[in-house]
Amino acid sequence: MGMLESGEGTVDARIQHALDVLVEELGVDTAFVNRFRRGLCHITHRSGLPLADELQAPKTVDSTICRLVAAGELEALVPDTGVHPVLAGHPDVRRIGITSYAGVPLVVDGDIVGAVCAVAADPVPGWSDRDADRLATVGEFIGRVLTSAERPGPSDSGGSGTHEAGAAGAPLPDLADLAQTVAGSRDLESLTRPLLEVLQSSTGLESTYLTFVDWVGDRQQIVYSLNVGELDIPEGLTVPWSDTLCQRSLDAGIPYTADVPSLWGDSEAARQLGIRTYVSVPITDADQAVIGTLCGAGTASVDLQKQHLGTMQLFSRVLAEEISRERAEHRERARAEALAQRTRSLWREDTVDALTGLHNRTGIQEWLTTAIETLETGREQLAIAFFDIDDLTTVNDVYGSEIGDDVLRCLAAALRNAGRPGDLQGRWGGDEFVAAAVLAPSDASFGNWTHQQQMAAKWFYQTPDRFTGPHQTGGHTVHASLGAITVVETATSPEHALQVAEQAMSRHKARSSA
Repeated sequence: MGMLESGEGTVDARIQHALDVLVEELGVDTAFVNRFRRGLCHITHRSGLPLADELQAPKTVDSTICRLVAAGELEALVPDTGVHPVLAGHPDVRRIGITSYAGVPLVVDGDIVGAVCAVAADPVPGWSDRDADRLATVGEFIGRVLTSAERPGPSDSGGSGTHEAGAAGAPLPDLADLAQTVAGSRDLESLTRPLLEVLQSSTGLESTYLTFVDWVGDRQQIVYSLNVGELDIPEGLTVPWSDTLCQRSLDAGIPYTADVPSLWGDSEAARQLGIRTYVSVPITDADQAVIGTLCGAGTASVDLQKQHLGTMQLFSRVLAEEISRERAEHRERARAEALAQRTRSLWREDTVDALTGLHNRTGIQEWLTTAIETLETGREQLAIAFFDIDDLTTVNDVYGSEIGDDVLRCLAAALRNAGRPGDLQGRWGGDEFVAAAVLAPSDASFGNWTHQQQMAAKWFYQTPDRFTGPHQTGGHTVHASLGAITVVETATSPEHALQVAEQAMSRHKARSSA
């Protein structure tokens, strides 16, 4: 509890700190908070590796493992879901590949409103009663933090936390609603427009809008806007950055004023539009460089509360993450396309495995040679994963070589689905496969890519039932072991890189067997 109480800052920051502690203490891949609202389960906070899309999206409460946790129908720690009487057959476990699961009910103000959960792709056989106590303590702490935030204070006429009254009498947004908006967004536009609506309704300002700043060209562009009154700030408008209210607000360190004419009377644009109330918060990238702004404006004087600025700052962080994600995806696609152009000439008939349609051993070596030789040191890293199908010999003995070949083709399809255009997927030989990709030089990029490969290697084939002949079986799930490494130096040979990746896979297989 002392570790948890050391977290400071906002409610979100304290919960994030608690989840960070949980990931470290339990040795899991991901920890998260699930809230139940209107029959749906929403993930509001997360720490660790990204979750699979099937887990991230809102789902009907009754279909989730978290419902079992909240109802007390599941023990706190399940170190191996594959042998668990309830979870072994659960759709999420089989489809997504959750091997270890931990969870406790989330209690806010005396009511069970969700669950605090943790998952891992590999079994965690070392969990003990002490770990269960740690999990319970984190769940209790998060429940207390949320109770304090959502319970009205004695001096607040409109309540506090997520329910304080704004200047126009409208409540500030509910965190669960915001989580649903974020989880349901597909891109920057589908995320921004609902946030602008929430901002407008809670502040009463006539215009709310998102901008991008081009520092080199000294320009600011209105990307998305919402106008509900006479004030019209149109989308697509581009103006000189040095003449904007945003620039004045940022330079002066004044995010909000209800008297623009007195403070910035030299602004011709503000005078022409009749802007009296103005609020602006910067949107920054990972290096804290300003890439845009989130703004609101009105022709009347509006007395905004401190909580409205806090809401806008929260929105700016959410938008910054989405902008960063989309820009990273754009860079990854550009890298993949560039590598595809570099390696397209390598795709020949003699480099293709006839059974799976992937690169064969020759194709793998040529692809890796080209990728390593053209690697931009300091700006790129080459991720390599080596796979080995577990118990393929047993499958061949029990079901025959046709089923064994089907297993190989299914893993090939799973690896294709987990990759991008231009990435490498190959069959090294027998039941061994290789995947590789050129990524941004960050731990997060490698972690996300490795997570996708792990998901592809888990539960990718279900053998059929067989009740005749010498073998009577009920079918079982086939998966693969893998080891993943990164290459950052062009002096590395493909042979050495593959050897290190294979050794990592062997260690993983040995740990899983143990």
